[in-house]
Amino acid sequence: MNKLSKIETTEVEFTYTDLANKYYDSSSEAANTNKQVALTLSARIFNFFDAWTQHSYDAWEKAGRPPRDYI
Repeated sequence: MNKLSKIETTEVEFTYTDLANKYYDSSSEAANTNKQVALTLSARIFNFFDAWTQHSYDAWEKAGRPPRDYI
């Protein structure tokens, strides 16, 4: 097998303004892109059931993890 030589790493310094100028052509426009995005209906439904499941699991653990009764 061929051995790969170790790549020397160098520190790269950049600022948020540099990135903003690269992708948005201005730093002020990039600063306004941090607005909260409205969740879609499917994302809200997923978040609801995720929280519900976590709450049920936490309650089950708090109760000492009793065995489940299957009917």
